[in-house]
Amino acid sequence: MSRKIFSAALTAVTAVSMSGAMLFVPVAAQAQSSTDLQAQITLLLAQIAQLQAQLNAGAGAGTSYNFTRNLTVGSTGADVKELQQFLNGQGFKIAASGAGSPGMETTYFGALTKAALAKWQAANGVSPAVGYFGPITRSKIASMTPGTPGTPPPTGGFAASVALDNPTSANLPLSATNVPFLKVRFTGSGTITSLTAKRIGAGKTTDLSTVYLYDGETRLTSGRSINSSTHEATFTGLNVQVSGEKVLTLRADVFATATAGDRNALQVVSVTSTPTVSGLPVSGNEMVITGATSGTLTATKVGSLANPNVGQQGAQLSQFRLSAAGEDVKVHRISLFYAGTMNKSYLTNLTLKNYVTGETLATSSGITARDLAVFAFSTPLTIAKGDSKTFALYGDIAGSARSTETIKFYVDEASDIYGTGTQYGYGAGVTKSAFDSDAADHHVLTLQGADFTITFNGPNAGDIAANGKDVTVFDFTIASKNQVEVRKLSFDIDTTNMSGTDTFTDFKVVDVNSGVVVSGPGSDITTSTDPYEMSDIFTINAGESKRMKVTVDVDSSLDALDTIKVALNTFGAT
Repeated sequence: MSRKIFSAALTAVTAVSMSGAMLFVPVAAQAQSSTDLQAQITLLLAQIAQLQAQLNAGAGAGTSYNFTRNLTVGSTGADVKELQQFLNGQGFKIAASGAGSPGMETTYFGALTKAALAKWQAANGVSPAVGYFGPITRSKIASMTPGTPGTPPPTGGFAASVALDNPTSANLPLSATNVPFLKVRFTGSGTITSLTAKRIGAGKTTDLSTVYLYDGETRLTSGRSINSSTHEATFTGLNVQVSGEKVLTLRADVFATATAGDRNALQVVSVTSTPTVSGLPVSGNEMVITGATSGTLTATKVGSLANPNVGQQGAQLSQFRLSAAGEDVKVHRISLFYAGTMNKSYLTNLTLKNYVTGETLATSSGITARDLAVFAFSTPLTIAKGDSKTFALYGDIAGSARSTETIKFYVDEASDIYGTGTQYGYGAGVTKSAFDSDAADHHVLTLQGADFTITFNGPNAGDIAANGKDVTVFDFTIASKNQVEVRKLSFDIDTTNMSGTDTFTDFKVVDVNSGVVVSGPGSDITTSTDPYEMSDIFTINAGESKRMKVTVDVDSSLDALDTIKVALNTFGAT
């Protein structure tokens, strides 16, 4: 086993902060009359918001709410707006002004709604207070509000209707992607297995290149082309469960060669389900093609990645770059398709980061049934026209994975990258040919490891503070194919410049996830020691991986010239 080393020099702690730059795009000044009119509108809106806030002040004491479904980030509907009204009325404001503020509640559940809900849950004894609106929270609200029940969802059959936040008519630029055309609200209880959409209006099938079906931010199937004869596109193989209410969205890409002036809408004409859906057809509003062209985003594989180990935590799994052209683009969502041979359930805690700054942009608990890791940005990331951003994907690999299995991520459909141009406001065209299914266009990682695998996680050489407590000097992960009993841990500890009473104390090994001390504390360290052995016995179950850290207390007598270096020796496991 190769030895992994941490080296630390004792010096004053230095904090380094990094700040980014925000690009403000100037807008041409309007005529004075327009400015005056805008000022009056702003004043009126403020007055309306103030009146609404006064009305909402008593909300919760005399207002009845009828919530029938779970809500989370990405949910839309009238019940989301009611939830925002409830929270505002309870004093847990979604926002102080603008969208979500009292009197200006919206039908979209975003990061601000989640934060306000979490605060309300914590204040009202709802656990866990994480901003998820589920049965526990619904029950709590029901107990606080009058018992005037609303109309319960039908218990038999489905009803389809246009959602309250259905997109309005709009002018679409050429090459616009992922444009929402129709939101369909299903109420009832049952399962949808297929859905057929039809293009209608004074346009042509050559205006729209691809149609997609989404549940929130998750694409349910691959995109469909519109049949040139029937003007229809059918989505099969669905397994959409509806209990109470579900909103599905039809999105479409606009051809670069679409005809300006053509008018297109999408209509749901048939649904196969158990039981049968009523209320069809359901039609969206017409969208008009313009002669303008939307901006573009180009995805490219970049970087060279090391093969990860079985059981590795926080392993880098992919790296790619997005470049904007034509207009500034705000990135809202990135969905990466998983095509590796390793079981997708072995990948968890997926994190998408800005590769340069290390900032976490979005997270995903795992990979969907459609093999997608969906990353919805709570705050859109702006890529300036002519600029680019590099992204890195990280995740935890289970100890149950096998060596030689592969991990592969890439962009499957153009709609899986959703960014809106700041000039026209619609989805930028996406070019994915340099980050697609071709083997040369994405990273192919091969898992490394044996029956028993140890991975060094860090930290690298750095500074630690005098008189520090539980300072991490070594971080590693143990993964085992079979159940093993670890009987002894052996370390090589190398110190320099220590003399007199200089001491590192409370040397111990801690399970990072549980916080439990699995070995130690060991004897004080006053000089280099090899081997430094710890004989506490612990078990690694078959297919399990455990992340461990070695911590020490730093005596106040140590000075800036003293160092400690820790290496892990081969140890016994049966």
